[in-house]
Amino acid sequence: MPYVHFCEVVLRCVWNTNRVICPTISIETIYMSSKHAFVCEKEDCSCHLTFSYRDNRIGRDGRDGRDGLRGIHGPTGPTGSVEICEGLSGYTGPTGQYGSTGPSGPSGSIGHTGPTGPSGSIGPTGPAGSFSTGNSAFLQVSQTQSEQSLVANDAVAFDALLVNVGNIGIVVGTSEICIWQAGYYQVQYSLSPNLPCQFSIFLNGALLPGSTVGVSQSLVPLTACLLFTVSTSDFTQTTTLTASLVAILTIVNYTSIASPVTLLRSMIGVGAQPNQACASATVILLKEL
Repeated sequence: MPYVHFCEVVLRCVWNTNRVICPTISIETIYMSSKHAFVCEKEDCSCHLTFSYRDNRIGRDGRDGRDGLRGIHGPTGPTGSVEICEGLSGYTGPTGQYGSTGPSGPSGSIGHTGPTGPSGSIGPTGPAGSFSTGNSAFLQVSQTQSEQSLVANDAVAFDALLVNVGNIGIVVGTSEICIWQAGYYQVQYSLSPNLPCQFSIFLNGALLPGSTVGVSQSLVPLTACLLFTVSTSDFTQTTTLTASLVAILTIVNYTSIASPVTLLRSMIGVGAQPNQACASATVILLKEL
């Protein structure tokens, strides 16, 4: 048995579940092993023992004992405060694919009219157009080759056609001015009678109201102007100028007292031109019906 100081030792059973404390015994009753474990030689105890003793010297620290039994759970502690810590921004991800085109939205309201832009440059001159009379109709006639002697109800004849446009005309040398376009017309004439007289305008042989004019002295020119209407119902006469029916206009020596009345080519003291017109007339379409 190794040598040890004699001292009192308190022994305690560490394996006995009833935790029986052995009585104080002398160190001489145990054997010490190198692991500081002892075996009690008491007849009624075969447990392993641990001991501590004191001989005024500091010995080595003993080995840590085994963990004790786990205690019961303590009460739940108070809930701690929550702190939200924002992390650093991550890297930008790759661009996704384009989505399909959505439906068209409603049309917006019309905006304000913008300012007028500057005038453009003048374009080139276009080609010359062809001449067209459109709905125009006019005529001018005269009597220059000979004088005329007219008894009552004779019409003035014309031997020259100066201008003729549109649906109007005359057979040269006759007194009938033919019209085959309905509308509003103006007729103006001038005569050189040798005696006081009266002349009137007739349409299809009927006197046009307000057309009778006259002069009360000899060798005084007679002039007159009249507006009249030609309707489609007036187209009842025929002519060689057109296949259409026409209305016929005449200037007539009407209700003159003196008879005959001569239309003079030249008047004494007027001038030296021998071919002065003794009669002239102009008819113009003012507006188509």
